[in-house]
Amino acid sequence: MEEPEYNYAPLSEPLPIKEQIWQEGTVPLVCTSTWVYNHEPFIRECLEGILMQKTTFPVKILIHEDCSTDKTAEILREYQTKYPNLIKVFYQPENVYSLKDSEERKRRRAEFYSWRTGKYIALCEGDDYWTDPLKLQKQVDFLESHSEYVLTCHRYQIFDHEKNIWSRDNADKLFKENSLGITFDYSIKHWITKTLTLVFRKSALFEYEKYSGLKGDTVLVYFLMKNGLGYCFNEYLGVYRLNIGGVFGKQSIRKKNYNAYYVLKDLYNHEKNKVTRDMYFSKYASVFVHSHGKILFQENFYINKIIYLFKFIPIKIYRFLKRF
Repeated sequence: MEEPEYNYAPLSEPLPIKEQIWQEGTVPLVCTSTWVYNHEPFIRECLEGILMQKTTFPVKILIHEDCSTDKTAEILREYQTKYPNLIKVFYQPENVYSLKDSEERKRRRAEFYSWRTGKYIALCEGDDYWTDPLKLQKQVDFLESHSEYVLTCHRYQIFDHEKNIWSRDNADKLFKENSLGITFDYSIKHWITKTLTLVFRKSALFEYEKYSGLKGDTVLVYFLMKNGLGYCFNEYLGVYRLNIGGVFGKQSIRKKNYNAYYVLKDLYNHEKNKVTRDMYFSKYASVFVHSHGKILFQENFYINKIIYLFKFIPIKIYRFLKRF
């Protein structure tokens, strides 16, 4: 698919996107993408974080509403009515996330995906939010001037909604030698991204969109970074919220490890390279620790997995014991 023409004239200085006026038919340089389900307590804060963005380029706010059972859809219609040229919502008639057939999920989401015409895509789930009005401008400016990079991210705060506890990401050591930010590729040992931090080139999605295995943030970033480098700003530009209603936020560590394990197993079986093998076997070691070795009897025996256990298990046990 050919990339559309982005033939707008940039503004002389960043202005709030809700105050910008663009000629009819202008293709947005950036499309934000927000997935929501039962986010009634949080969605206003998410939307306000997007609407406060100041940019020199056109932005389109795209939202996928997955048939919430609370008042999320009602709130979205309120905002859509207020900003009809800025906000576009796809309302699913039934919950798609719960469907077991991956091809059917893909089919039902296809129209929403087709709306993403921007050169860049910025993600923010409905229970997270952005805190810096120049977040998009900073990340897009960097990508526009560095063609070898396919994605940018940034640091984030963590808010446990249930316990009312704030914390920060655990990435200070990565920025000791560069206070502004760091360049990374997929071999980086420390996971430094969350969905709400990502802005990436839509053109780098090609392989990810064709991939038929289980998907998640790890898989998305892996396929994006097969096309170039990533850059992480040493700035806190958003908040990742832990909440009971979130799909992953309050899952037990054991369940998270199992889910991630099967995602990475699919990815390794598809890619068969060292990067995906190390991710897969490392997660196997995590599941081994949290299942007290039961995973050995739940899957086919592979000698390479056992060899890798000796490499990864000491680290996993140390991290496991640190929590007590």
